[in-house]
Amino acid sequence: MATAVLDNHQQHVTHNHMLMKKPLSVDYLQNNGLIDPKQLIGEALHKRAESVDHELCEPGDEDTFYVADLGEVYRQHLRWKKNLPRVKPFYAVKCNPDPKVLRLLAELGTGFDCASKGEIEQVLAMGTSPERIIYAQPCKTNSYVRFVKNAGVKQMTFDNADELYKIAKLYPEAELFLRIMTDDTSSLCRLSMKFGAAMDTTESLLAVAKNLGLNVVGVSFHVGSGASDPLAFYKAVRDAHTVFQQAADFGFSMRTLDVGGGFCGDTFEQMAGVLRDALDEFFPAGNGIDVIAEPGRYYVATAFTIACNIIARRTVEDPTLDGKGYMVYINDGVYGNFSSIMFDHQHPVARILRSNGRTLYDTPSASACSAGEGVEYSVWGPTCDGIDRISESIRFETILDVGDWLYFEDMGAYTKCSATQFNGFSNSHDVIYVCSEAGAKALLNIYSATQADVACFKALKESPDAKKFPNAARWYKHIATFEDEFASLTGDASKPYTVYGPDVAEVTLNPAKAPAAADDDDDVDLFGSDDEDDDEAARVREERLAEYRKKKEAKPKTIAKSVVTLDVKPWDDETDMVALEASVRSIEKDGLVWGASSLKAVGFGIKKLQINLVVEDDKVSLDELQEQIQDFEDYVQSSDVVAMQKL
Repeated sequence: MATAVLDNHQQHVTHNHMLMKKPLSVDYLQNNGLIDPKQLIGEALHKRAESVDHELCEPGDEDTFYVADLGEVYRQHLRWKKNLPRVKPFYAVKCNPDPKVLRLLAELGTGFDCASKGEIEQVLAMGTSPERIIYAQPCKTNSYVRFVKNAGVKQMTFDNADELYKIAKLYPEAELFLRIMTDDTSSLCRLSMKFGAAMDTTESLLAVAKNLGLNVVGVSFHVGSGASDPLAFYKAVRDAHTVFQQAADFGFSMRTLDVGGGFCGDTFEQMAGVLRDALDEFFPAGNGIDVIAEPGRYYVATAFTIACNIIARRTVEDPTLDGKGYMVYINDGVYGNFSSIMFDHQHPVARILRSNGRTLYDTPSASACSAGEGVEYSVWGPTCDGIDRISESIRFETILDVGDWLYFEDMGAYTKCSATQFNGFSNSHDVIYVCSEAGAKALLNIYSATQADVACFKALKESPDAKKFPNAARWYKHIATFEDEFASLTGDASKPYTVYGPDVAEVTLNPAKAPAAADDDDDVDLFGSDDEDDDEAARVREERLAEYRKKKEAKPKTIAKSVVTLDVKPWDDETDMVALEASVRSIEKDGLVWGASSLKAVGFGIKKLQINLVVEDDKVSLDELQEQIQDFEDYVQSSDVVAMQKL
């Protein structure tokens, strides 16, 4: 599977994270100065789609492909740390085991929730410590239990007595979490139907564990994937507290509460608020209990966009409407990356990426029309199964044809990891990585060697002293991994190392030890005093300091600014979104500049307004701004700050 990294700016290595032996990508594409996530994603989609001639291309050239913004994963992590600082995330690998996502999260210090031997092996292969893994599968395969014992992964869950007997036989040193049943009736995917001990069984299970000499260290629960009821967390934390008290009565030394997953981006702040309150009530800070969670879709759902090619079109006459519509068939479907339609209750929304030779990404023409407008389409997958339908009805103002491209946003959770090869179609698709956050780029060390690196590398006789020059030593070690490819790296190989760096720099490589300076009495006044020289030097120094202070005072102070993304939610699907946006933009303040906006699907036909703005921190209070937005109560139900970055 080919991959590409968009953004190849050269940078000095100044952090202490492990260098990749070689770039994980086949291709490196230039960023061209783009920093806005939408621009980065749109440029990547455009370049790939534009390069495909569906009439002449080879089989597979027009395949579905993803664009993944690793900066979005980074922003979600910052959002998590802001709202749940006490809760350490253990990313649910099953949601999307993309290797770059896992690497970034590992560098960010998260743990990992694994449910199989394969997932554990993938995480351990990155050099992750076994202590950062929880085997969160209450019903485990015997051989997998033996595997994790040999791998040193101790933390695991259970919810029944049979599993306790298995663990006692195969891995009695394991550190166990009792998974309890929760009220997950409001979740997209209910898990308590399959896992979790009922509250009337927890005491008896703890008694069995005690009799077997096992070590129960915590309680876990899961309110269901895609939970929509924040109060579910409160009830579950309250029940977990009861089990902690029961465990204490049996003499167990409990140390960790695992609050599971179920976090959604749209309701995260509300859920986090309920969870914080519940933790403060039942597990207050300072009581010695660590709190972890198992978020999955929260981190990756919005980070991935998929592009699909229209491979066929069928005209459908509709005499009742005195017109016609079309069935369009794309090269992906419910047996592929859209399997979440079937088992995860998702409703991906098609948008037009490219049609009639024009790229329409993130324009009004890319989105669907209102009912009764434009041309009606149904969107189908490529297999022979009649259930392979992605959209029953959607309307566009554009006439779509074979070779055009559609794109679908928010496709990072439970998509490519569950694709099949039904009908012989591939389940392996290219991922083009972009990165809209400098912090994520630094952690992943997205860097490509050039002839400038080669020239400097060859000029050095040996690796710099790692104790004195740790960053230079790491750079040297990294460039050494490209030695077999020196001739093919970009740049001018004929340039000497001296042309790189500051123009006035004088560099001596591996200098010999300088000889001791000879005695020189010329500057010494044997019969006078050097106080005069000292006084003159002091006077000159004071003059220079005064001049520096004067320049510093005259220099304009830096104005602190932030780029903010706001979500503004309407009351229902009948809310006039044009009027809502106009009301929001009518707010004028000194230090406030409104930016680009778009409508994001929430569900059930409802869309929210997502709008960017730049604020001067000293002049604009976000709390006051949100209160002003809330005053438009005819249109606005709520508003949330979903992202903020200092300029």
